[in-house]
Amino acid sequence: MPIKALWKIQSTLQGDPIIPQLNENVTAYKMKAGKLITDPNLPITFDERAITLLVHLMADGYAADGQMPSYCNYDPQVLEEMKSCLQMFGSVPVRIRDKKKGKEILIPTIVLKLIKKFFGEVRFGSHECRIPTVIQTAPLKAAAAAVRAFADDEATVLARCIRFYSINSAFLNDIRSLLINRFSMRNIPHGIPESSISPIRKSTGRSAFYFDITSKGLKPYQELIGFTHTKKRLKLALWVNRVLTSNWHHNPKGVTKGKILEELIKGPKTAKQLSEAVGVRKQVISGYFLKKLAEEGVVTPIKEAKIRGNLWFMKSTDSN
Repeated sequence: MPIKALWKIQSTLQGDPIIPQLNENVTAYKMKAGKLITDPNLPITFDERAITLLVHLMADGYAADGQMPSYCNYDPQVLEEMKSCLQMFGSVPVRIRDKKKGKEILIPTIVLKLIKKFFGEVRFGSHECRIPTVIQTAPLKAAAAAVRAFADDEATVLARCIRFYSINSAFLNDIRSLLINRFSMRNIPHGIPESSISPIRKSTGRSAFYFDITSKGLKPYQELIGFTHTKKRLKLALWVNRVLTSNWHHNPKGVTKGKILEELIKGPKTAKQLSEAVGVRKQVISGYFLKKLAEEGVVTPIKEAKIRGNLWFMKSTDSN
């Protein structure tokens, strides 16, 4: 079936009793050039899966006119989600290849064509993309999918905050507006406190913009939106459970130092890894504890080319 006929079905036969019979007889569809998508489930339901695909292609994807769309990430869960979302169109043939920054999924051009048909003439360029208006008013589950897809690609979990980045300030503001207009406490009883969503600021030393969700907003964000990205999901859980619960307290004197040494006995670690393991901010770990331990001759740093910052080791006590 050609794509024009497919879209006519989409537009005119929603809910028609002929649909089951149509599904039995239509085995595949395609563009004039390109791979077949087999086993279509007609009519295609454009739900949060389509929104996830759209935002991923805008954030960490490539979707230039006339080129095969692609998406790159290193997290297996995010890649699996992307492949799963593609199945809304049927059995979509995808190719995966290794890249320096993870794995790249190559997506048939017809998928991009159908997404544009549904959302309108959206732009995918880094400086041009915007969240379509339909997502701003979509059901809460769909709006959450948009924010989560963006965060899986463009956010980082820091000590007591989530930071959202983009070189496109308008695109970033669309995400911030979604958070305020759909997920804040003025719209949801247990929503994100609006005061915890910072203004957009310009990054120092780089051509990017950012805003934060600070400590009071982390648990509501975790419950309402969360992450698919494995490492970000676990880091958010760490800060919510260790730092932000009512049972959290400062370690008694000497306890943090002991925990750091226990971790380094297991093997060398960065200040960031120690921060996550111990539950103390990275700046405190590196600026106070590791500095003190180095002065005492207990630990030593070694610069590793493959990581940011130093890798910290326990100093050998062997005198030979």
